[in-house]
Amino acid sequence: SALSWQDGILVKAMKYGWWLSLEELNLAPTEVLELLNFYLVHGYLIITQNGNYQILKPHPSFRLFCTMNPEDTPGRNRLSEALMARFRVKYFDTLPKEELSEIISVKFSLPYDFALKLVLIHQAIEEQARARIIGRFQKEPYEFNLRTLLRWTRRIREDLDAQEIDAASQPEELIRLAAFHFNQVYLAMIRDADEREPLFTIADTTLGFSQNSITYASLQRKPESLDEIDFASLRGEGGEYVPGEEAKLVSVPTTLGYLAKLADSRRRREHLLMVGPTASAKTSLGRYFSYLTNTNLYYINLNNDTAIEELIGGYKPTERKGVYTWEDGILPKAMEEGAILFIDEANLSELPEFFNTVLDDGYLALPHRTVYAKDAFWVILAMNPPQYEGRNILSPA
Repeated sequence: SALSWQDGILVKAMKYGWWLSLEELNLAPTEVLELLNFYLVHGYLIITQNGNYQILKPHPSFRLFCTMNPEDTPGRNRLSEALMARFRVKYFDTLPKEELSEIISVKFSLPYDFALKLVLIHQAIEEQARARIIGRFQKEPYEFNLRTLLRWTRRIREDLDAQEIDAASQPEELIRLAAFHFNQVYLAMIRDADEREPLFTIADTTLGFSQNSITYASLQRKPESLDEIDFASLRGEGGEYVPGEEAKLVSVPTTLGYLAKLADSRRRREHLLMVGPTASAKTSLGRYFSYLTNTNLYYINLNNDTAIEELIGGYKPTERKGVYTWEDGILPKAMEEGAILFIDEANLSELPEFFNTVLDDGYLALPHRTVYAKDAFWVILAMNPPQYEGRNILSPA
């Protein structure tokens, strides 16, 4: 079709009286900030269509909220004082341990005393990362935040339900699950193997893993064969982008261990970030996992010149003069198919910073429609450690 005007989300919200939340404000380009500043100063927008001007004043119910991470977060810009002064600014700090414990206890139906111990372990590790006791050889400190804590507790609750375990009457089973998922969520993030066991000791001191015959070594056990990993429940519908037999890898213990972790993350619908040196088989593991689960694998390798249109799509010219048609990128295709999207060299581009809505809420707003991800949609980000030359530091978000 020929090019035609499409209202953006700000214009729609102003017209219909929606509440609009703009996330990551200090990642916005200059032209967006200038537009917002004009609205905040004058209380209206000037819309130009076909040479005609229209003054757009907001519906009385329209409300604008903006969120951002602190400006010292990697990749964030410092907003001008003039713009900041036109907002009512509210700083949100972390919650006290007592409130966090109560939230976890209520949300996941766990005993309060147990929830408090999880919070204390999390805060101890968070402090170690902040003080660079762990991650001292990394370019950036490890990020352990509320999402990490909630992921740990959510996993425990899921397995309590799946295995029909009563947390109150079977405390030893509760400890077993806490140890297993502590290894999967916290220890798996640590790149230096020598730093993992001291973190296990922190958790052991609080929860008493060793008193329940759980050792650091026992948590590192790897599967002995592919038969120990449940791929059948993850099996997809196939397609032209499923790798062939050339994707097979030799079933050595390290490979089996990685595949088990991929299967666990996939089953829990947790998007995955794989960090490792060049030629450490990150891409190969993604391809092999796609082959084993018979699931389409969309792949893109990012660099500084990768345009966002390559991911989400864009209008392309047709043979007819002045007529354009929309062509989806690999992101909406993978979302609608329930496929795996493998994004390689994730820290060579700023584009991953714009994925938050897709990863958190499972939808993508395009100019002409909103794409909702199927439950099976899964993102794997892969990257070399940030200390490699030319790599960006991904934001904690």
